[in-house]
Amino acid sequence: MRVACLLKLQIVYAITAIIFNVVSLLRIKFDLAGLTDTNPVLGIAVISPIIISAWAALKGYNTLFLAINSALIPLFIYAGIVKHLPNFSLIPLASIFTSPLVLAIVINCFGVIVMTMGLIAILNTHPTGRS
Repeated sequence: MRVACLLKLQIVYAITAIIFNVVSLLRIKFDLAGLTDTNPVLGIAVISPIIISAWAALKGYNTLFLAINSALIPLFIYAGIVKHLPNFSLIPLASIFTSPLVLAIVINCFGVIVMTMGLIAILNTHPTGRS
């Protein structure tokens, strides 16, 4: 898969995750439960650098991309996937495909995959620095 395509998929992930957090934030503002236990404002703040990272790599600033992705991938594995897994058993089987928690895990699994593939692709194409 081309590097540019992976970077664009990373942007799609970030926008999707930000929308998820905005919906959660709006629910909280209307005195409803958030979509997950994650603080949506913190979620948006942590996800936003992904867009900067992908944009930087698209412009050839690979070192910035490598630094941001290398720092965020472990964070998203833990906070976006692993942290939610204990709550997974609380979801009734009948609603497994409509659960916001499952959606959050799927979104973050996609994100970790495209971020990791992008990281590997950049390392294989241009080891460091500006291309």
